[in-house]
Amino acid sequence: MSVSSYQNNINRLNQQIADLLKKQNAERKKQVDLSGKISDLSKKMLSTSSLSTAQSYQRQAQTKEKELVRVESKIGDSEKQLATKRKELFRNQENLKKALEQDDKKRRNTEKAHLREKESFNRQELNHVRSLNTELERQQNLFSSFSNVSSSSLGNDTDYSLKELIELNERIDNVLSKLEKLGMGQEILFEEIENLKEKGKKISKKDLGLILIGQLVSFGAGKIDSETIKFVFENITGIDLTKMIQ
Repeated sequence: MSVSSYQNNINRLNQQIADLLKKQNAERKKQVDLSGKISDLSKKMLSTSSLSTAQSYQRQAQTKEKELVRVESKIGDSEKQLATKRKELFRNQENLKKALEQDDKKRRNTEKAHLREKESFNRQELNHVRSLNTELERQQNLFSSFSNVSSSSLGNDTDYSLKELIELNERIDNVLSKLEKLGMGQEILFEEIENLKEKGKKISKKDLGLILIGQLVSFGAGKIDSETIKFVFENITGIDLTKMIQ
């Protein structure tokens, strides 16, 4: 049973015991009153010289004695009921105590489990933050290297031929497909890379490489990891990024 059930039982039993005590007190008053009246009638019966009057007192006393027996019987019954109720009350009080202890234990266990879960979550968050910081540091180093790249590292300042433009568009499509699979289809960087198709028709290979570096530096930091940045640059330009920034 629940704590509330035991508490309800205790309240009910306390009220029943109070009602029984009230009735018992009323019967005890009757008992005292009847005993007094019987005693008075006995004295009057002994003090009178009239036989008929003595017999009348005796009949009255007998009637009171019968009523007294009923009252005392009720008092005895109420004592038995009180004993039963008090025993039941004690049992419910003990059960309530145990139920409260169990609830308190469950509450403490729940709090401990919640605390452990919170600590685990905090550790995971801390590790995640550390991982992000490490990755951001790698990206910063990479972007710093980008800024130090000389234009000569990007090859000759020549325009794309028609064949090269077709190949460039295919490489850009492959890169965009990769970004799409990584869930970056709505990023600004995605749109900027798409625009390289049109720019390739108007600018040289070197300029396109410089524009791509600018895009990666401007839009890539904190959004894509360094390996993805390397993949984007190398697959669009065909230049080995590692060798270029050494």
